[in-house]
Amino acid sequence: MTKKKKITQFPEYILRDWEANDGVNFAVALARITGWLLHVDWWSPTDNKEVVENMRSLRVYVGTNSNQIYDLKGKYTIATFTNNIIMPIAKKRGENYGTGVTRYYSEDKLFTLPLRVKPDESRIRAAQEIISTNTDFLVKIQKRQDPIVPAHIAADFTFGRCNPFATALYDLKGYKPVAIIAKEYNKLFALSKLGYAHSFAFDNNGNAVDVWGNDTVENIAQRFGITKYDLDEAEHFKVSDKLKSNSPGKYAEIYEEASAIIKEFFI
Repeated sequence: MTKKKKITQFPEYILRDWEANDGVNFAVALARITGWLLHVDWWSPTDNKEVVENMRSLRVYVGTNSNQIYDLKGKYTIATFTNNIIMPIAKKRGENYGTGVTRYYSEDKLFTLPLRVKPDESRIRAAQEIISTNTDFLVKIQKRQDPIVPAHIAADFTFGRCNPFATALYDLKGYKPVAIIAKEYNKLFALSKLGYAHSFAFDNNGNAVDVWGNDTVENIAQRFGITKYDLDEAEHFKVSDKLKSNSPGKYAEIYEEASAIIKEFFI
């Protein structure tokens, strides 16, 4: 009986090269093609998780605005990726004491980081060519929705800054801002706090809009692992007033940044 040949997304020699370089060239290439977000998983041997010079890089990969990760070895959920990819790498490198840390970056910032393996422009371009010709791989990747704000900027306005962004959409575009009130989370987000979770806006056609572009309410809720929710316009403004009261200067700064993004991308 003939042994069934193992099917891989890319040739084995290509995967070995990408693997040896911690996925950095693959990840930058894929981020350029898809517009999704560059991530680095680090190992921190200390409690100081803010200074990258104190940490050691394990893997570079691409993530969407939800629970999906695209690595050189395929598509994963966050939990599966951590258990099947990151922890074995850490163990292999003898990282017995400490903890894993995930950060996202712009491409420009990534090139300045003290990574174990630095990105190589010629290898990135080669990876772009290889990935671009693999339509079976690309078709499985979630597409970004218009308007497309650079992913690292969109990520900044996903947590904490979503409320001023929704208010700016209201002021500049006339969109109706609402809050998602989480009533229940899936298992992965089970420890998340119930109640106010996120603000977005409805455009004049009834589409749900936030910094990641046009979407559905269901998809936005799923990004945060929310399975049951209410929508509350009054709660959005209540949270907005609280933010303004607690940190007026910071709120004004974030609001101005949001307004600039909307004026540039939400034409």
